[in-house]
Amino acid sequence: MASAAAKVFDIMGWFGPVILTIHAFLQHLWKLKLNWDDPIPQEHLTVWNKWSSDLHLLSDHAIPRPLFLSLSPIIDRQLHLFTDASEKGYGGVVYLRSIHEDTSISVTLLTSKARVTHSLFISLAQQESFPEIFSQLKSKESVSQPRRFASLNLFLDETKTMRVGGRLQQSNLPYSSQHPILLHGKSNFTRLLVNQRHKDCHHAGPGTLIAILSTDFYIISLRRLIKSISYQCVTCRRSYSKTLHQLMGHLPSDRVDNSSPFPFQRVGLDFAGPFLIRQGHTRRPVKVKSYICLFVCLRTRAIHLELCLDLTTETFLAALSRFTDRRGLPSSIHSDNGKNLVGAARELTECYALLQSNNFRQAISHLATIQRIEWHFSPARAPHFGGLWEAGVKSMKTLLRKILPEHFLTYEEFVTILTHVEATLNSRPLIRDETATPGDEDILTPGHFIIGRSLLSFPQRPPAGDSPQLLKRWDKIKCLSQLVWQRWRRVYLQTLQARQKWLKSTTNLKVGDCVIIKDDTLKKEDVPSLRIWPLAIIVKTYPGKDGHVRAVDLRCNGHVYNRDLLKIVKLFSPTSDEQSSSSFVGEDVEDQRS
Repeated sequence: MASAAAKVFDIMGWFGPVILTIHAFLQHLWKLKLNWDDPIPQEHLTVWNKWSSDLHLLSDHAIPRPLFLSLSPIIDRQLHLFTDASEKGYGGVVYLRSIHEDTSISVTLLTSKARVTHSLFISLAQQESFPEIFSQLKSKESVSQPRRFASLNLFLDETKTMRVGGRLQQSNLPYSSQHPILLHGKSNFTRLLVNQRHKDCHHAGPGTLIAILSTDFYIISLRRLIKSISYQCVTCRRSYSKTLHQLMGHLPSDRVDNSSPFPFQRVGLDFAGPFLIRQGHTRRPVKVKSYICLFVCLRTRAIHLELCLDLTTETFLAALSRFTDRRGLPSSIHSDNGKNLVGAARELTECYALLQSNNFRQAISHLATIQRIEWHFSPARAPHFGGLWEAGVKSMKTLLRKILPEHFLTYEEFVTILTHVEATLNSRPLIRDETATPGDEDILTPGHFIIGRSLLSFPQRPPAGDSPQLLKRWDKIKCLSQLVWQRWRRVYLQTLQARQKWLKSTTNLKVGDCVIIKDDTLKKEDVPSLRIWPLAIIVKTYPGKDGHVRAVDLRCNGHVYNRDLLKIVKLFSPTSDEQSSSSFVGEDVEDQRS
């Protein structure tokens, strides 16, 4: 076999892949310690026969001898070198790339080299990681191994490779499993080896990769090395990484400012629906869709509900007008930008269409200019930016599910139900008081900021008397109103002090970072893995007043999108030192899976 393989003469290395295959095969036979006259095992003989029978196919290949395939003068020449290596072999190839005056480009194969990986590489890696132990074993001196290596009973085999002695000599395992090769996770050779196995195993998890590597190698700090390789593997990070989060930010001034003693000065807006209502009182009434527009006071959590028969801009402006006529003109309005509704039920597509329509945006711009209302939109696909009105919608839907009858209501009936729901929500306590009893007037509710008491409590009897007594009554009402806001400031605001989640800060994203955009619009059955989510580059960051970045602008496929951190998976940063993730602290030799 060795004689037949040597007859294949390829000085330029053009058929390196073919020759490398048989050289690796002969090396494997040599490791079996077969004598020259010993029969070859059948499974190995099959491999040899297949290679020998296909060898004549090389004559069918032709490689052009001219270096320049075009007659046009050359204006630029480039040499391109490509190299690669694995545990079986390594090689390189050189191409000549020529650019001609007629804009044509020719590429010619110059030469290539391929070699079988020799155990010398493993020996050098061991000498770099364990120099003292290796030198003692090589000189056959009395080995005074450190205590952490004593349990391994190390020795050198015939190829000067350090192996683990162990206690499995009497087993039926192969020699490589009885005495695995000792390697250290800090070695560059070990990293290349594990990285190649990681790819060959289709990016398997740590447990699977450890089991595969343990059949031939005893690698110190292997689990830590696998974690580092997986962290730097783009495929793994696209498949398994979690979206980012940042330390929960400070409450905005619209939530905590008490400069104005009136509710609904700063409100949040959201839509819910659709809900079916019937038109007419016939036996077969027509059922039409309706929607609920919810306004919530950002400071007092008071809620105002408006029923809309459709989701046109005109209907919304009419609902907004009814709200401002009864609650006063707000100074600012916060709402979703419509894209937050994409991941919800199909029925909310009309809400999305409304908030994204040009007519709606123009009407909002005109309204903000004429009535001096500041309109703020949340980042795309970031519903947690509007957690207050999202919670209001959830509470409203919970009550509606409990009180709506099985049959469909008319418009007037549904409005009546909504009024009761609004009163109930505005009678909820803002402050949790375990000692309070139902009907206790000391419980602070959103209704106290609207009418001075809970909306579901009985009104107090008006005072009898003349005008002076009424003036005293008015002074008392003003005093009670001030007391309500004082309680809001001293007691209720303190309940908002603690963060409920996102308790730790993370490293801020920077311009140039490569990330994945989480896309909730993709259906579950259409998403085999996260790898189909688009890649993007951060082009702008939006740090808050505390310096933490919670929203960024991303460039993806030629477009720029605004996203919040919960919809982003970070891959890598070109300016950061990703190698820090591969650092090793100490050595754990007792367990190679540490």
